[in-house]
Amino acid sequence: MKKQFGKKGKQLTAVIILAALCTACGKEKAGQLSENVVETEKPDKESVADKEDTAQPEFQVIRQLYLYSDEWNDIYVYYPQLTGFEDAEKQERINTLIEMDAKEMIGEKNKEGDYAVYHLDLNCEVEFVNERIISVLYKGVRVNFMPKDARMTPKAMASTIDMEEEKVITLKDVVTDFSELSDMLLRDEFENITMWGGSTEGFEASVVVYESDLETDLQARHQWYLDEENFIVIIPNTLRADYNAYSISIESVRHILDETFLKSIEK
Repeated sequence: MKKQFGKKGKQLTAVIILAALCTACGKEKAGQLSENVVETEKPDKESVADKEDTAQPEFQVIRQLYLYSDEWNDIYVYYPQLTGFEDAEKQERINTLIEMDAKEMIGEKNKEGDYAVYHLDLNCEVEFVNERIISVLYKGVRVNFMPKDARMTPKAMASTIDMEEEKVITLKDVVTDFSELSDMLLRDEFENITMWGGSTEGFEASVVVYESDLETDLQARHQWYLDEENFIVIIPNTLRADYNAYSISIESVRHILDETFLKSIEK
């Protein structure tokens, strides 16, 4: 029964992913195990390093594909890798850090005996990069296939890496006042930039976020990123099993951000 379900689930996966306009990738036959990394071209979205009027780092960003496929899992995640560093050993360490961080955020894979087939398809977008900092947004879809049902939910993850210190930067590393950060979210000073059903309305932080848990949750999670002008926090929506991204200008939160971090993102 498991093998028959796995085959049907994998066939249905392809249909749903195409409908969701996610990246389509080839995969192994059911029952075989594949865990590969495939080098690919730059993301379709123009990277920050390619934009005019922006100081360009002396390295390039490419995409690689992490692929894991067996009877209980179909996982396809693009993540960034760097090339062109003068220090090849440092480049390898940073690339390993980015790869391991992406895999850690994927979470635990399904195993033999699990009730559902776990499918995950994520693309990556480099939202910010300079000589020291790279900030990445991963977006796509997660599907749990069960014998008589399939549940598809949007999925987003984010990671910011300090390439000089060679570490993942958490919110604890950059935010100096979590009470103020929580209050600003609950006062809707952050703009909801995630569109559901063709609209961003109705998903403001003051509406969907639990006030009592917010400050603790923010300190426990590193789901945040930045672009050229904005600071963005991703908060799971437990009522809908999806997420919302809340954005505010970096200038508006400068008073609660670490000065060393602010200097590190200067161009």
